Amino acid sequence: MSFWLDDVPPPDSSFIAKDIVSIALKDTSSVQSKQKELPEITHPPAEEGSCNNCHDIGNSFALTEKPPKLCYTCHDDFRKKYKVLHGPIYSGSCTACHDPHKSTFKPLLNKDGQALCYFCHSKEAVLKNEVHSTIEETKCWDCHNPHGGNDRTFIK
Repeated sequence: MSFWLDDVPPPDSSFIAKDIVSIALKDTSSVQSKQKELPEITHPPAEEGSCNNCHDIGNSFALTEKPPKLCYTCHDDFRKKYKVLHGPIYSGSCTACHDPHKSTFKPLLNKDGQALCYFCHSKEAVLKNEVHSTIEETKCWDCHNPHGGNDRTFIK
């Protein structure tokens, strides 16, 4: 590939993730305009250019481990913390709610507020519950732990 494509290193060369990031962020006007649109919150390894913390650079950037094992190398293993787990946690689908690279919503959420929860949970069904009749725009995680709890309601 290095013969046909610019900036692809020869197979026998040694380089690190930061080199790849600098290649990807070449100083061009189109890249600069995209950089201005980037979300403000970046996962620290991505921000540092430490792609190799999670990705196997020598293997087409494949993940070094499957989630959630990969996530639990740095983050709490919620499977050990809670008696009852939220579905995405139980199935190891951290990225159902979190973006592993960057986001405009803390903590690296795919959507903000109720929109995140209503992606899977029916708004109509939630609002049928009398307790939720006055929640308005309250974030679900203000009352519920999104990872798990002692019972299936995950009340904090």
